[in-house]
Amino acid sequence: MMSEHFPEQPTAPMQSLFDELESATSATAQATVQPASTAHTSERALLDVWTARLLSGVVVPYCRGLAARRLHRACWWVDGLTSSSKTGKSVSAGAFVEAATALAGAGFALRGLHLEPPRVRPKRGASGEVAAATETRGKPEAPALPTLASITPGALPEQLGNAPAMLLLDPLAAPLTTEDLLPLCQRQAPTELLLLISAAKLERLANDVPAGTPVVQEALASDAPAGTAALQGALTALLRSDAWKGIWARPDNRAEKVRRTLELLRALLKPAFLHVCLAPLGEQPIPAPRHYLLFASRQDASVALVSDYLCAEQARVLAEREARALQGTWFARRREKARAAAWAALKEELYTLGRERRARLWPELKPLLVLAHFGEFSSADYDTALDELMREGRVFCRWSPANAPADEAGAAARRVPGQQDFLEFLQPQTRPVWRRGG
Repeated sequence: MMSEHFPEQPTAPMQSLFDELESATSATAQATVQPASTAHTSERALLDVWTARLLSGVVVPYCRGLAARRLHRACWWVDGLTSSSKTGKSVSAGAFVEAATALAGAGFALRGLHLEPPRVRPKRGASGEVAAATETRGKPEAPALPTLASITPGALPEQLGNAPAMLLLDPLAAPLTTEDLLPLCQRQAPTELLLLISAAKLERLANDVPAGTPVVQEALASDAPAGTAALQGALTALLRSDAWKGIWARPDNRAEKVRRTLELLRALLKPAFLHVCLAPLGEQPIPAPRHYLLFASRQDASVALVSDYLCAEQARVLAEREARALQGTWFARRREKARAAAWAALKEELYTLGRERRARLWPELKPLLVLAHFGEFSSADYDTALDELMREGRVFCRWSPANAPADEAGAAARRVPGQQDFLEFLQPQTRPVWRRGG
């Protein structure tokens, strides 16, 4: 069975990664039609839960890797998705406290910031400050818990300084522009940029939306000029170009327009990062994903980390859906059949890529596959595919003395080639041996 060699992956059903969260959220909602404000609140709740999972699945392992290299002793986490008005009781805020506490035990500091638009806040009166000081006077001070401090986009680069940072942002949310985004991309310190993009929001920004609708009012809540021009101006300010207008004027389908617009944003980030990867957040393949993740990094290890996280999340979501479905076994067999075809194609691609590039080292060939299939296969999948090719006799590995097996039992066990182990992709024989003399 193929499931013994790799984790289960999603294939055919066309659903979103957030569907299982929507079912949990809608269970507490009323059965009647909800207003637009409730829909926006539900979306924020879904993003809050997804951010909490990202903290435990990506941020914590990333910080542990920094601590193991002993080059940095602190890292910034910037949350630009969840609402700042409920950070004290949100799921992501609790996950941040747990992550920061766990890393603090290992001697590593995780500091958090919450990105919010600049607003003029009324100053507190002196009486309020005195009352607060009087109330806490004489009480023992409790140990301070890690919190997310609010900050505006303009003050973010100076606050981050030279420390590593992992930023989760919504690039379509006002007032994030190119002038706000590029200073974050040009940082010399290790920077991991995760941009969560809603296809529906991108379509609203690109198409004509009548002024006065709740969508326009929400998008222009930060004192921006009213009307459709303000919405389209926000998209131009982000992409630093009006090329998106030509994309949305074509008769292509919605998913293709969204993908080509995201390619413009990807080209904007590419000069500042070594790798810029785009993955739909949902089951693959799907014709029209509802959310996308655009991940920019300068490190191969970070790309592999986020890709493994996306694979694990998709496998978890699919397992939960099949468990709830009435015909879960039928969906499982259908997915397993499609997965077997994708697995065979991956092995052939690995073999062809190794022969074309004349690759000799697995650590140099594997990152190319991770970039080509970002979010589709995990790192363990690629190791398993190479191991099967070696067992089939299509790839030969000349093991180094340090990695050579000591006995036959060690030779039968699966090993991952390292920097000192040389691979040879053998050319298939086109003529049988018994016809060699003919």
